[in-house]
Amino acid sequence: MICSNCDTKITFLTSLKQPTPYRYKCGNCKTRFKVRTPGMNMFMALVVFLFVLLTVGMMNVYFSFGMLLAVPMIVFMIALWMIIEVLTHSFIMEKGVFSPIEERRTEMNV
Repeated sequence: MICSNCDTKITFLTSLKQPTPYRYKCGNCKTRFKVRTPGMNMFMALVVFLFVLLTVGMMNVYFSFGMLLAVPMIVFMIALWMIIEVLTHSFIMEKGVFSPIEERRTEMNV
């Protein structure tokens, strides 16, 4: 996706800095975009469910075997998180519809 305001490409690193996959901000001109992607709500629910299951599994491994197997499990979860980030970015860039968000300005009468 290319920013409609400054023609800068929105890269994976820009995508990684966004707190949610529903709103993006151009790293160059700071224009904010609302992103509509079909199926994103279901995908996010699946990701949250997956990480809850992995966290419960990691806790069971920790209490059963101690840190010996918990550390590889943590490394696995971080690697899985990065893979999910890459997949989410490519999905949003391919199927997402970006709409600029107009800034709301409120004036205070003093």
